[in-house]
Order: sequence, then structure tokens, then C-alpha cells
Amino acid sequence: LTIALCGRNENQYLSGNYPVMQGLHNLIHLSIYHCSLIKIPNQFLKDSHLLKNLSIVGSRVQELEINCFRGLQSLAELDLSYNYIEHLPNTVFIDLRYLKKLDLSDNFLYTIHERKFIGLSHLRFLDISYNYLQSLKSRTFSQLSSLKELNIIDAFKERFRSKNEIQTIQSEAFLGLFSLKSLRLPYNTPPNLTLDSMHRLD
Repeated sequence: LTIALCGRNENQYLSGNYPVMQGLHNLIHLSIYHCSLIKIPNQFLKDSHLLKNLSIVGSRVQELEINCFRGLQSLAELDLSYNYIEHLPNTVFIDLRYLKKLDLSDNFLYTIHERKFIGLSHLRFLDISYNYLQSLKSRTFSQLSSLKELNIIDAFKERFRSKNEIQTIQSEAFLGLFSLKSLRLPYNTPPNLTLDSMHRLD
């Protein structure tokens, strides 16, 4: 089963700011584009244990409740790009043990650290580009031992994007990325980036 929602037909499945997605036991692909969700509540797809691909793009999402992805143990791809997300709750992705691709680009994230990625030991691709990160802290990606591609292009722009605001990458920020093949930060590389920052990044 595949469901695609966008703008004009959102009211068939969504109630106010909170999605109502119950009883979709055979759902494999769900795409939500240009809706007004504001918040993704706890267990909003609790019956969709077979779901493989979830896209919630350009839908004004500001908040993820901590258990919003609970029960989605089969999910392989999650796209949350082009929303207004400022904060990721600790362990929000903990049930997504087989997730391979996570796109958080074009949001309003200010900070991330290792507790945000607990449970994502099989993740292969992570995109956090076009956010407003102030820095990359030590061990930020230490949970992502299978990650092959990391994209953080222009992740340090100012809130209103008037210019790039380059900050810092702390020592051992990339610790644990043993499988990484591609690291993209060409436009916003902080001037303090050193070999120590790339510690244990082969």
C-alpha cells in the first residue's frame, strides 16, 4: 500500500495539526508534501510496522515528539527535509534500527549531538545540510558506525541566511565513522578544522 498526501487532499487523513494514521497495517510507502502538520505526535503510525519509506517534506513541522516513530522497525528511508524543525529529542530515532537513509536538510536545527542518533547503527546516508548549526561537538556521530555518506553543506548559515556564519568543529567530532566514504562540507569549512577534528576518520 502506498499513500501520497499533498495540500488539497490532506484533510482526508489529517485532523487539525495532528495526523490520524491508524489501522494502516499494509502501508509500505507514505509521502506527505506541503501540508501543515506543525507537530508529529507520539506513535502517529503505530499500526504501520511494515512501512519502508516515509517522507514528510515541506509540511511546516516544528516539533517531533519523542516517541513519534515508535513501532516503525522496518523503516529504511526517512525524509524530513524542508520543515521548521529546531530540536531533535534524545533517542527519537531509537526504534529505527534498520534505517539506511535520513534526510534532515533545510530545517532550523541549531545543535546536534550523539544522543540524537542512538539506535541508528545501520544508517548509511545522513544529510543535515542547510541548517543553522553553531558547531559540531565531540562524538556527534559516534553512534553511526555504518555511515558511508555525510552531507553538512552550508549547515552553519545564520538564521536569516544573510551570510555564512562559520563556527567550530570540536576535537573528535567525527569519532566512530569507520565506514565513511564521502564527507561534504565544501562551502562552510570552519577555519579551525584540523587533523585532530578528523580523529579516527579513515
